[in-house]
Amino acid sequence: MKTKILSFSLTLICSLTLMAQRTTTLRTNNFEAVLCDNGGLFQDYQGVGKLTIKSPGGQRIMTNGLLWIGAYYNNAQYIAMQKGYNPDFDPLGSKTDFHTGPISNDFNDPNYINQFVKLWQISRIDIDYHNAHFKEANYLMHSTIRDWPAHGDTNRGEAFYLAPFHDLDSNGIYEPSLGDYPMIRGDEAVYMIFHDLNRDIAFSDTNSMGLEIHLMVYAFDQAQVYHLNNSLFLNYRIINRSNRSYEQFSTNFYEWLSVGVGWNDLIGSDSSRAMIYAYNRDSTDFGYKGFGNYPGAVAVYDLDYKANGSLYYNNYIPTVDTNTYYPRNKNHYFNLIQGRWRNGEVLRLDNPSGLYDTLNGEGYQSSPPFSPQTNWVYNDQNNWYNSPNKSEITDCLLRYTKPSFPPGDTICWNLAISYANDSADLNPFASVVKLKSKSDALRAFYQAQNYDCQTYKIGLDEKATLPQIQVYPQPAQGYLQIEAPYPLQRVELYRLDGQKCLSLVGNQKKIQVHCAGLASGIYILRMESKEGEPQTKKILIQ
Repeated sequence: MKTKILSFSLTLICSLTLMAQRTTTLRTNNFEAVLCDNGGLFQDYQGVGKLTIKSPGGQRIMTNGLLWIGAYYNNAQYIAMQKGYNPDFDPLGSKTDFHTGPISNDFNDPNYINQFVKLWQISRIDIDYHNAHFKEANYLMHSTIRDWPAHGDTNRGEAFYLAPFHDLDSNGIYEPSLGDYPMIRGDEAVYMIFHDLNRDIAFSDTNSMGLEIHLMVYAFDQAQVYHLNNSLFLNYRIINRSNRSYEQFSTNFYEWLSVGVGWNDLIGSDSSRAMIYAYNRDSTDFGYKGFGNYPGAVAVYDLDYKANGSLYYNNYIPTVDTNTYYPRNKNHYFNLIQGRWRNGEVLRLDNPSGLYDTLNGEGYQSSPPFSPQTNWVYNDQNNWYNSPNKSEITDCLLRYTKPSFPPGDTICWNLAISYANDSADLNPFASVVKLKSKSDALRAFYQAQNYDCQTYKIGLDEKATLPQIQVYPQPAQGYLQIEAPYPLQRVELYRLDGQKCLSLVGNQKKIQVHCAGLASGIYILRMESKEGEPQTKKILIQ
């Protein structure tokens, strides 16, 4: 008999007395995501999975999302992990390598606790209201705008520039009463800062890595656009504040993908999309909070194509323990983080036999003849799929490995989590096909936003200091007039699904865009010049 190991995140370590301040739920679109200030994603304090979709009926699509990081320094292994439940180490789920706040010399300072032991949630509407009213005498500022963690206390050893902000007067200091405001992505965002330096009980049983991590979870309120309504974005910034130059620095996003009832799910990867996904083995998903017919599919993927591998392990206490099952010690964890099975064996392209074929191997081979080594598990680009008789509770890892990570360097990792459902085809993999198509549209939309990877060392939004481009009328009826204080080399118009509608090339300050033939809706206008990075604006065409 197999016993399921429940996997739950580090949110349990958050003080129950501060729960209201230290957890929140992001409900901007069709997703409902519980978030904790230490970066533990998608679980509540009872260990129940809390990345669900509102429609059709509150079904779960992921149980947790955690960072697993590992690297070498002077041939020694270093690990920093947000952990899931493991009975060999921590039956109460109380241990963690990460704690809330930036790296500091005094984590017990009441001012530090008051300033940083929390998370920050703000919407675009809140920011727009602030911009319109901050000069008014009776204006009541939103608490997140007021308390935005733009700066640390250098007297406590903290970095001065932390969270990004728009600096209206370009003096390098966050002053919301003078019009400065948080720099967020999406229509609503949750920001959190955490680190691995203050390890009270080191779960991974290794020395601290000296990492400070900033995470922005954001979403778009676009109910009419399928891929935006059914996606969540994660923007990780991992800063090496140690004096070590790490080698083979591997960052993993650990997730328990679960399409409704998780016992009959299959997983797969698409290396061409830097993606790992899960779908139902059968055409029905019955049980508590199951999808019924047409269960859908869920994926995690790297929006910048940085991810270079994926892996899984079976999350059971098996009758006969094998090396594809859950890790039991720190060496097991380190091997998984580096893209190997827990005993150090490499992943093999194991008898790829096509979709739903039971002859597909699981990727583990301990004796010759060996199949070729690979980095992506169940990679459909190699015709390799999860065998339908191997549908178990599987924990998945999406991996990005850098050869080196020197002191002071920053890794920017942008991920998306998406759900899709093909209600016209009972073949469960049809939802994966739709999911891939929607992920392509989402990635095109993301790329059109021109987000840059802030280092948080400057703290200024360079684009905000450029003279603003005027676009009118709003909403547009038949045409758009663009007036810029400098020549524009290229103007492009995109639909929200990422499709380019038009492109104009020239060198003019005034440009008229004819849009009479375009369908009514919201579009993204992208304008390029030699003055700096491209600017984008949302416009409404009627």
